[in-house]
Amino acid sequence: MDKTKTYIKMSDHPLIQGQWECLEGDYFYGKGWWGFAKVMILFDANSCCAVLPQEDATWLPRQDQIQGMIFNEQEGVQTIANRIADFSTSRIGTSISIQGTMEQLWLVFYMHEKHGLTWDSDEWRDNG
Repeated sequence: MDKTKTYIKMSDHPLIQGQWECLEGDYFYGKGWWGFAKVMILFDANSCCAVLPQEDATWLPRQDQIQGMIFNEQEGVQTIANRIADFSTSRIGTSISIQGTMEQLWLVFYMHEKHGLTWDSDEWRDNG
């Protein structure tokens, strides 16, 4: 699981955070009084989400959660696997796959495919 500052920054976008449903086992960074450097794992989603509102946390999606945001029944797993393989060797994907983690690669793929955004090492930019 990627817990780097880069991944936290990549994950802290409304298009990603808006999909967080606060499930048991989720990873997140606490903001504000929780401190920005401590990774938490939810073991009891109901009590933890009541104590720490989602607006005070940055959800760090796992690979399976990102894949769930991409996958649809029409394409199937093999098609998605082929697309991520092609993407990882593209100009956009190569910089992430060489320097980053698998979570970063999947997140960049998701944002590129679903929202037309590219990570420029600092923020998400429109592909336009």
